[in-house]
Amino acid sequence: MFVKGTGKGLDKINDFYICKYPVTQALYEKITGENPSAFKGPNRPVESILAEDAVMFCNLLSKKMGLKPCFSLSSKCNFEASGFRLPTLEEWKWAAKGGVKSKGYKYAGSNKSQEVAVWGEDETSDVGTLKPNELGLYDMSGNVAEMCFDESLNRVCNPSGGCYCYSEEDCEIEAEDNPFYDDDEEEEESKLADWIGFRLVCNGKDFCDTGEECEEKAVAKKVEKKVNNQVKKPTKKPAKKAEGDAPKAKKAPAKAKETTSEAKPKKTTTKKASTKKEEAP
Repeated sequence: MFVKGTGKGLDKINDFYICKYPVTQALYEKITGENPSAFKGPNRPVESILAEDAVMFCNLLSKKMGLKPCFSLSSKCNFEASGFRLPTLEEWKWAAKGGVKSKGYKYAGSNKSQEVAVWGEDETSDVGTLKPNELGLYDMSGNVAEMCFDESLNRVCNPSGGCYCYSEEDCEIEAEDNPFYDDDEEEEESKLADWIGFRLVCNGKDFCDTGEECEEKAVAKKVEKKVNNQVKKPTKKPAKKAEGDAPKAKKAPAKAKETTSEAKPKKTTTKKASTKKEEAP
């Protein structure tokens, strides 16, 4: 989704694009060939990953989409590059609040946590099962806490948004960020926690048109290519017989070929009433 920035002031935030959903397990596995998540489900958010894994995923997806990767080998971020990256904490909070469309809600999209946040549960849920916020973003509160990037320290910083196993208060937009780097001895364990995921952003240069969604445009191109490859060329009809020609023996009709080789979609289940799922970049 396109997010208009603050436009002025000391805490200026430039315009940027942010994906509707946290990165799903289906997308992560498609790009990396792996799915380390503790709570398996193609439309659930990926979790149990290192900060370096999120950075690597951003670069891999950028290359596949023909974009310039944002992260260097040392995980420093080039914010001018056209590829995918993690949002800064300021960008994340601005988007969670609804940007210029903000109505001042306590949670991302509502003052009632049960309308927008998965919290107090034993495991994650499929993305997009609850209401979006003012910008059309899902799961900004609850489900998984989302990694952000600290521009001043040039590293991944504390996740935001609360998660499925935390309290209602932890899912508030202005809640204190969840610990990530506070204890060096527990750093590795905390980074692999099953309550931490991430969401993609990009600056839109050379890729998105104003107001369009990065992930939807990419998916649309793939779908169009797939459909075009499945379209069969029309078969030629036999020429009409001239009068007086001897009748030919009839051949057994050829077995009709299937018009598509596409596999049937897998069924997914959710614990709560769900809306139609969409797969995010």
